[in-house]
Amino acid sequence: MDWKRHSAIGLICSTVVLLIFRNQVNLELALTGLFVGFIFSILPDIDHQNSKITIWLLSLYTTLNLIFYFWKKEFLIYTLIIQGITLLFIRMPHRGPIHTWIAGGIFTGVFYFISLSIPLSVIAFVAYISHLVADGIPGKII
Repeated sequence: MDWKRHSAIGLICSTVVLLIFRNQVNLELALTGLFVGFIFSILPDIDHQNSKITIWLLSLYTTLNLIFYFWKKEFLIYTLIIQGITLLFIRMPHRGPIHTWIAGGIFTGVFYFISLSIPLSVIAFVAYISHLVADGIPGKII
């Protein structure tokens, strides 16, 4: 399945989660939630070198590396580390360990640690799992 369909399914699932949490959601959180849902719905394809998410992330890292090199060298190490981790993911087999519930839980856990938002983290996990379901591997745990 292509990134457009994955992201459409992820956005639909994100909207459902936002409706479930509607009493805790304002406009800013809703828009952020849709963006998170979009990203997490295509995130499992980070293990494919020609996927949109991989191309976007590598472009982002290149831009950040240049900015940090000339402006804030102390931040450069962080983008280089994250870029290295992404390159490790690209080397994994497509629909391998990244296309699992455990990977979704790990990515969501890291995201929760950064965001400290339960609604956004639920959106992230649901969008990630929607990718697995759309790929026809909904029960792949490991």
